[in-house]
This record gives sequence, structure tokens and C-alpha cells, in this order.
Amino acid sequence: MEERQPEVDKSEDELPAWDATQTRILDAADALISRRGVHGVTIAELARRSS
Repeated sequence: MEERQPEVDKSEDELPAWDATQTRILDAADALISRRGVHGVTIAELARRSS
């Protein structure tokens, strides 16, 4: 049987802290995926868009 990690009681109001690079990548992914869908975006294109 697979071991599970204990659940951590996190507030739903708590958001992760993103650094500037992560924010750029997530913003680029959001823009590209919203236009073309998840299957219409390549990692290379995402990297170019986020730099």
C-alpha cells in the first residue's frame, strides 16, 4: 500500500509566494493557454514568451 503524506491544515486564503521568474512563467502560461488551450502550447514557446 502506498504511503501518504500527512495532510497539512492550510488556510485557503494562503497563497504561495512566487519570485519574479515564476511570476513571468505563470503569466506567460496563462496567456498562451487561455488562447490556444493546454495542447496548443509548447515548452519552447512558453520559455520564449516568459523571457
